[in-house]
Amino acid sequence: MIAAFFLTFPYDALKDRAKLEAAAAGYTLRIGSMGPGFFAVRATDVEISKSSDVDPPPEPLKLDAISIGPTLFPPGIGVNLKAFGGTISTRVSGFSSSRIRVNADGVDLSKGNVKAFSGIDFSGTIDATVDMTIPKASVGGGASEPDLGQATGTMSINTHDLTINGGTVNVPIPQYGPEPTPLDLPKIALGDLNGHLTFDKGAGTVDEFKSKSADLEIGMTGTLKLAKRIEYAEP
Repeated sequence: MIAAFFLTFPYDALKDRAKLEAAAAGYTLRIGSMGPGFFAVRATDVEISKSSDVDPPPEPLKLDAISIGPTLFPPGIGVNLKAFGGTISTRVSGFSSSRIRVNADGVDLSKGNVKAFSGIDFSGTIDATVDMTIPKASVGGGASEPDLGQATGTMSINTHDLTINGGTVNVPIPQYGPEPTPLDLPKIALGDLNGHLTFDKGAGTVDEFKSKSADLEIGMTGTLKLAKRIEYAEP
């Protein structure tokens, strides 16, 4: 029955809806093909670019494949992304609270057209994990939404030979007006960065955050207090 559902699913209509949602968010979405995967909806040769009327259009971020489908143990939704020479998997499950698990393995920032899309020339790989349980808070009318201020879990990141080889980043500078100002980046070797944070009811502790390379040495300690909305978090 489940297999029949994915075989008969109206993929063309879903593709059109995905493009409309992306356009509403200010992006242009291109999908090479969409069809059934292994108990999932699978899209291949996906390109995402910022919406613009300029010619030529902005460079896209390129993803090899995206699969979205249900998970059984525990019940929830899974998203698997094959891109940047590696894989990124996300699992969301739970009812009164949401458990979010993300695992990025072998993500190479020199691939996927990242340089043209972002303007920054990266090299090196990233491995990262997130495992957070986020309770839901009532917002009235029987509705609820995740409350990051009560989140519990862990986050970790490990980079390998991470380097910024130059590029240009657009940064808003108030004294120069509302338009972002392009800034040229020097070459900076960040090296092998290791970071790990632990959260308990929204209170985060930096267990480890360090990196050392020929160009610089990074060390960080401290805490991070999450708020209901991420923009109000306090380091």
